[in-house]
Amino acid sequence: MTTKTVFVRSAVALAALALGTAGVSTASASSPAAKSPKLKPTSFTIDFSAMAQLKGIAKSGKGKVAVLLPDTQSSARYVSFDAPYLTQAFKAAGLSSDQFQVENAQGSTQTMQTQAEAAITNGATVLVVDPLDSGSGAAIEANATQQGVKVIDYDRLTLNGKASYYVSFNNVTVGKLLGKGLTDCVTAWSVSN
Repeated sequence: MTTKTVFVRSAVALAALALGTAGVSTASASSPAAKSPKLKPTSFTIDFSAMAQLKGIAKSGKGKVAVLLPDTQSSARYVSFDAPYLTQAFKAAGLSSDQFQVENAQGSTQTMQTQAEAAITNGATVLVVDPLDSGSGAAIEANATQQGVKVIDYDRLTLNGKASYYVSFNNVTVGKLLGKGLTDCVTAWSVSN
């Protein structure tokens, strides 16, 4: 399993948990359906089976989840991996296709702002935001939290934002792997020249 699949599934798990607590009163929040499942990074496998543990909590919530992705130009992963994996994970967590949406801003901060506002108007109680930049992301998050919407930073941290959670790759491990790859390439190049 790749770091990417754990990353996507962790974001969906947090979104389902946030959705499960959206609109849940304090009295009902102690019900078995509203309790957090016992999941950890190793729980997430390539078959999305751990996502089924989120069905009870997702069902106990109200509203919808909207994922706002930044573009298709900086990385093909948003179309090839993020959008399909997020969709598959939401469905495995028990959400129907009308309970979530995955949007792409196509590189436009204005488009992302419009998508966020439309999602909230259409009943989103959770936004998963991968902003184009911190300034536009913070504006989206401020508007969302002002309207009682839970926000999760996905992939990119929104400086001065209002997100309750931040889901990203293990950036320390990524840095070590990049460094090792560079060292291996330099070593291989030096030996052959």
